Order: sequence, then structure tokens, then C-alpha cells
Amino acid sequence: MVPPNGTFAGQTYAQWATAFWQWALALPVTSPQNYPHPFNDCNARPISADQTGNVWFWSAPDAVEVCNQSATIIPAGKAIFLTMLDVEASSLDPSPFFATTPADQQAIAEKFFSRIGDLFCTIDDGVQVPNISSYHAETQQFHFHAPTPWVFANVGGNGTSVGEGYFVMLQLPPGSHKIRYGGTIHLQQDDLYPGSPAQDIVKDVTLLITMGG
Repeated sequence: MVPPNGTFAGQTYAQWATAFWQWALALPVTSPQNYPHPFNDCNARPISADQTGNVWFWSAPDAVEVCNQSATIIPAGKAIFLTMLDVEASSLDPSPFFATTPADQQAIAEKFFSRIGDLFCTIDDGVQVPNISSYHAETQQFHFHAPTPWVFANVGGNGTSVGEGYFVMLQLPPGSHKIRYGGTIHLQQDDLYPGSPAQDIVKDVTLLITMGG
């Protein structure tokens, strides 16, 4: 596991978070292979889909889910960039996540990031990742291209965004692994729109994967 202030392949957590968001926002809602977007379904889409390079990105819906990806053998040497809980604001998002300037995008991302609590992450035999809240990264403003439709709106295009969240870069030995992670998004009244109620969104994901030898 790469420590919070460490690098992997010469890139920091913030740089890998940027790469993750550019990857995720560019994915279609449904792929030509009929795979759903990873934000919407963690079982009908193999973890290998649309992955390149030595780092594979992982994300799952903000819900209570068991994501069984064990049938896919992840090649030895691949790292898994685990996105636990994160948020972005962009020039293509609908309100309340719409903004165009770096400062405004950062302010929105930081506001909703501050709503995240009760963070946890365990690997295999329930071993807690120590000081999990230190695995926090915030991007600089980055450019991305979204298809039409895209995961957050009906119309895509070229946009800019700032993201913030909790991420863990995993390097696991060969064999079967169980990673459980999540937390709670404590939305306050009026966060989503005037009059929107306070609510808690619980995320508790169990990810089952197999690393090759």
C-alpha cells in the first residue's frame, strides 16, 4: 500500500486522483459491450473494463454493495487505485456541483468533501488500514471530456473540474482478497437545493478480487 505522502510510478495521490476522474468522467453511461458505468453498478462491469497501464481504477456506487470481481484475474504487478468516497465539481455538472472557475470548483468540492465521515477500510482478515483519514487528496483544476449523455448529465463535452476524496493505492500479493471500505455522507439541509432535507448516505462496499501470480 502506498502511504498518503508517497508516490507510485512517479505520481502523487492527487495526480492519480486526477487521472481517475478523467477516466471515469469519459466513460459512457453504457459501453458498447453493454457494461454500466462503475458509479452505477459494480458487478455487471468487470474490473478489467477500459483499464490500461499498471494502475487499474476502482469505483463503486455510494451504497451497501458486495462487488464480486473475483472471476477476473488481475495480472501480477497491477496496482488498484481504490476510490473510497469522493466528490467533484465541474463546468458540465448540474447544480449544486456546477462551477467554472478553479476557486469555485474547489469550494464546492471542499464543501461536500467535508460532509464525509465514519470512514473505514479493511483488507482481508478485517485488518484496518491505519489512519485512513490521512489518505485524502485534492486535485488541481483539470480538463476532461464527457460523452453525451454522461454519468452526471444528459449533455457532455469538454469541461474542467476539481475533485477531492479518499483514495488508497493497493499493491496486493497473488491470491484472493476481500477489501471492505466506506463511510457516510452527512448531507445537511439545503445542500442539494433550497429546502432539500438533511440525510445520511451510507456507503459500505465489500470488494472481492483475485490477483494473479
